[in-house]
Amino acid sequence: PAAEVLQLRGERHDFLSTNGSIRTSPACEVRLTLPGVPVGHVSLTWANALSITWDGAALHLTAGDRQSAGTLPGDPLDEFDLRIFIDHSVVEVYLSDRIVMSTRVYTDLNNWDVCELAVADDAPVPVTVWSIGSIWT
Repeated sequence: PAAEVLQLRGERHDFLSTNGSIRTSPACEVRLTLPGVPVGHVSLTWANALSITWDGAALHLTAGDRQSAGTLPGDPLDEFDLRIFIDHSVVEVYLSDRIVMSTRVYTDLNNWDVCELAVADDAPVPVTVWSIGSIWT
């Protein structure tokens, strides 16, 4: 991330997760390190308003009734770096600097403190979550 983003990072939480809840906030950065090909299905969902899914071939971003998808160009990777930046209603998603997506989410953000993670085959996935401070300080 850019130096400005690094300066806004707050508390950091690292853990291995398979399926279940991840504590986040309406302003956060989430990073997952996924094994390379073949890789199974990984899905993150916030308050039934935002869903980010990697199905092994394409990245899918769903916010309300809007959907986007992208496939990886180039050679297969040994490891995938999935980074998600949420700043209240703005969401940016980066997959190994090869796929970039962004969207706005129009919903009540009071329920954005928990993300549901689902991983195929219960494979452990390293997850890091940072709270992010406001740029308006």
